[in-house]
Amino acid sequence: MKKSTYLLIAIVALACAIPYVASPYLLRLSITIISGISVAMCLNVVLGYMGYPSLCQAVFYGIGGYTMALATLRLGLSPWVALVLSPISAFVIGYLVAIPFLKLRSMFFAIGTMALTGVVNVIIVNFPSVTGSDAGLRNIPSLLETETGFFYLEMALLVLLIIATRLVEKSYWGRILVAIRDDEDLAPNLGINTAKYKRTTFAVSAAATGVAGAIFMSYQTYINSNYFTVGASFTALAACVIGGAGTLLGPIYGGLVVIGLPETLRAMAVWRPSFVGAVLVAVIILSPGGVSRGLQMLSVLIGKRRETYKAAGSLAKRGEG
Repeated sequence: MKKSTYLLIAIVALACAIPYVASPYLLRLSITIISGISVAMCLNVVLGYMGYPSLCQAVFYGIGGYTMALATLRLGLSPWVALVLSPISAFVIGYLVAIPFLKLRSMFFAIGTMALTGVVNVIIVNFPSVTGSDAGLRNIPSLLETETGFFYLEMALLVLLIIATRLVEKSYWGRILVAIRDDEDLAPNLGINTAKYKRTTFAVSAAATGVAGAIFMSYQTYINSNYFTVGASFTALAACVIGGAGTLLGPIYGGLVVIGLPETLRAMAVWRPSFVGAVLVAVIILSPGGVSRGLQMLSVLIGKRRETYKAAGSLAKRGEG
């Protein structure tokens, strides 16, 4: 755990230096990647700790973004007021979605949430006067004036999500989520109100995702129906699985692979999807538990080898003596 903490501090420290050394393109790319990792962090609590593979995370991301857009463009509110409203709207809708859908389990839950994403996308497309449909809504007021400011705002959100995940992981609430994940049928016999914990966790995850969506849409001052797609939800799910669902740093590793790699390989044009696919397959084959658990196993293996070499060295010295 200490190694993970030190590694996290190093990653954050290096990331904070990006605005001072990066080109404008790299800075924009970093903001996009960090926003995607934040969404994966939100999903990680539902998928990794509670055990529910949600495919509607893009819905809450879009709800946060549309709350920001409609509150500022239609109601004339300050972007910062809209930022406060975004998690509230995402929480309410997330809780309402959780009531029927969390009665489903495993792949049935995944299929149900995927269908919900498709339905919401169709609704958004067919109300162009409100949502802008495929054309989208433009000129959304910005929270901040500079890209550097948005970078640090995104970093602050990500750090808060990491800290919150760590607190949940070590809390009574987190232990209940793990109990639900491991044996949901047994949990009620232990006096756990599974419905309450599942719905609240799902809604809080939706609210945090809504904040991420509001910040990013304010950054690019534009939103359209493409943010409500199943593909966008699957990207967050893939980032969690490949990085290591249920681990603290897993969504960061997975986000760099699933979100960062395709963006940095745009110059490869036709070969880019094949190369990215090959990398994903390699990660899944070599480390089924994700990148994070693979690194943990590698660290343990290296530690054992060091102990073996030390033991062999001490035995050799005794033999010489």
